[in-house]
Amino acid sequence: MKKEDLKKLSTEQLLAKEKGTKTFIGVFVALIIVLGFFVFRDFFTSEESSYAELTIWICTVGGMVSLFPELKAVQEEIRNRG
Repeated sequence: MKKEDLKKLSTEQLLAKEKGTKTFIGVFVALIIVLGFFVFRDFFTSEESSYAELTIWICTVGGMVSLFPELKAVQEEIRNRG
């Protein structure tokens, strides 16, 4: 979200957006742990690794990382108002 759009939101909306983003990051962390377990288990126990699972795991990590700039912008706007 652009900074101009964040300035238009109320403080309550910003706090809700921050909470939602943190929850979404938590879901990504859980997915990364579960998918990572299966990817590494298959890597170490079988002769063939599934590149599809590895690709999904890497994309999940990337999805989580992509949320951090938005979270930082929301927290910065909350700090500026407080």
